[in-house]
Amino acid sequence: MKLKVGVIGTGNWGTTLGLLVANNVKRPNVAKYFEEKVTLWGIEEYHSNELLSTIINLEHVNKKYLSGIRLPENLFCTSEISVCADLDIIIVAMPHQFIKKIEDFKGIIKRNCILISVVKGFIDNPDKSITLISTYLKNTFKCKVCVLMGANIATEVAKGSVCEGTLGYEDEESKELSYLLLNSYNYRVTCVKDIPGVELVGSLKNIVALGCGLVEGLGYTGNTKVAIMRNGLMEIRKFLKYFYAESDSR
Repeated sequence: MKLKVGVIGTGNWGTTLGLLVANNVKRPNVAKYFEEKVTLWGIEEYHSNELLSTIINLEHVNKKYLSGIRLPENLFCTSEISVCADLDIIIVAMPHQFIKKIEDFKGIIKRNCILISVVKGFIDNPDKSITLISTYLKNTFKCKVCVLMGANIATEVAKGSVCEGTLGYEDEESKELSYLLLNSYNYRVTCVKDIPGVELVGSLKNIVALGCGLVEGLGYTGNTKVAIMRNGLMEIRKFLKYFYAESDSR
């Protein structure tokens, strides 16, 4: 039986991943594993007095978050949570600030579903510890979880620029299916058996990037930018060692 695939989140990255996956499942070597129809779930919202889901389904473009990019006709958008009950693989692309809204899907998402999180960041706990988004999802839904991280700009991926991402995984089945679903000619996926390492580096590197941008904006030289990058990467390594000593990325 072919697997059903969906994406939760109709922002620019969620829509882009929906586009990527909807194109991938039509490739001959992938089509035998996955159904051609890909579900894109999003909250009910409007653009120019029209439901965004209606615009996506009829005009095949997300005018609000990914304007000007043609979407595959096998990408179907909905705001009905019940539709997600039949999905076998779900890419979670909700904005970090709304991640706990995923709990609305409790009792809907099945336990043998594979979740692929692309959400950057982590959850702060009252005791000053942190919980990874992947851990939060795993604890909430009791299912297998992978993470996909990368230095990607959604519009560039959507336009077919050559890009790459890193897939963090725990078990081989999840890795094989997720890789098959996401990897394409223009979007190259590398698999690493280290979810904490992939997830935290994917988040914390943005702080280093911000520092590099500030250095450039202030007119400092490339040497200064390299120093920021080196020290930033060392700080990330220390962070991983302190919070996740078992990570292979430390």
